Amino acid sequence: AGRRKGPQGIRTGRGLTPSALAQDATPTGEAMYGGMTVADLQAVTADENYRLLAVVKTLSNEYWQTMERGYQEAAAEKGVTIDVVSVPTEQDTEQQLNQVQTALSQGYDAIVVSPITPTNLIPALIQATEAGIPIINVDEKVDPVAAEEAGVVLTSVIASDNRDAGARAAQWMIENAPDGGQVAIIEGKAGNQSGLDRKEGFQEAIEAAGNFEVVASQP
Repeated sequence: AGRRKGPQGIRTGRGLTPSALAQDATPTGEAMYGGMTVADLQAVTADENYRLLAVVKTLSNEYWQTMERGYQEAAAEKGVTIDVVSVPTEQDTEQQLNQVQTALSQGYDAIVVSPITPTNLIPALIQATEAGIPIINVDEKVDPVAAEEAGVVLTSVIASDNRDAGARAAQWMIENAPDGGQVAIIEGKAGNQSGLDRKEGFQEAIEAAGNFEVVASQP
């Protein structure tokens, strides 16, 4: 259990090494993932009803509500079962950890995790790695150094370039407020790498414009 066979006999799931999901390119420049194009991946359906667990942060946030809908729609399309769990607030790091640890004994074929902080799920991910359960890290990145030191194997990481997102927000402000001015930055939850990356990308770009002053920055 826990293995899926994709196009051209390529298996995805348990036993897949991180290097197998590394991005490369065809001679025409088309992105490839584990030897498969995006179109190949989109065409994959499950050959049996795999059970997946998706751990999001909190469904009190519209962003994670959208993520939950996406998981459910994709699971229905691909012919798998997915359970989506969350905690009440982004302060509930221990509760999120407990959720994952409890779920590991429930026979899931793979887990998809969006940790509240880069390290709060490390103990559960150690257990998942030891059990041979594939771990897909989505959005908020697991700290790669902490993961490596703990022996955690991440099958795949799917995340945005948050520094670029921050820089793009700054560019919009520069274009729409050409006279410049004073700017305050609301960073998001303290300790989240994604928020820090967006803040740094924004601040670097806005200060480079020369006519903006960052007067405050806080979580």
